[in-house]
Amino acid sequence: MMRLILIYRHYIKDLDKLRRSIYKILKDVDGITRIIIRLDYIHVEVDITLEDRLDKQKLDKINEKLNMLNLEFREMKIVNGISTEKWRDRLLKYIEEGRYWEAHELLEDIWKESGNENFRYIILFLIPFLKAQLGQFHRIPRAVERFLDSPDIEFIGINIKCLKKLVRELFIGGYEGFLYPPDIKKCVK
Repeated sequence: MMRLILIYRHYIKDLDKLRRSIYKILKDVDGITRIIIRLDYIHVEVDITLEDRLDKQKLDKINEKLNMLNLEFREMKIVNGISTEKWRDRLLKYIEEGRYWEAHELLEDIWKESGNENFRYIILFLIPFLKAQLGQFHRIPRAVERFLDSPDIEFIGINIKCLKKLVRELFIGGYEGFLYPPDIKKCVK
């Protein structure tokens, strides 16, 4: 089994329509066992699980189909595991680019390895944004509530209290605020 993550940049108005189009386009590609689409108003992340190795022919077919949607290709990532080298910089980069699933996976692996509960609080910060990208807007209030229950600490140079203020400000406007990458630089040392 192998995972392929394709990242695009595109200004999107109708998130549900694009999500349906991507599923429709990829559903008949042989060997794909799972497709997860994460969207916000400027990013498209297509996370594909394949039943076997990725060959050039299969990759070309996937790209050919997704190119029909006129998305601006940014990056392709083949996931076989994760290195903790420079993970904090990668985490911040992922958040700034709206790549919450990758940020979540990065932190979850480190959290499980270290056993340090503080990683979980940053994961809880990511969840409302991830739920918005997955189109699960009804789950955002509970995700926000869970994050706001986190302790006001500073961990790995990230001020959780500052992140809570940011989330509260975003949540006032409903779920739409979670469809843009947050400006977390003011909460990071």
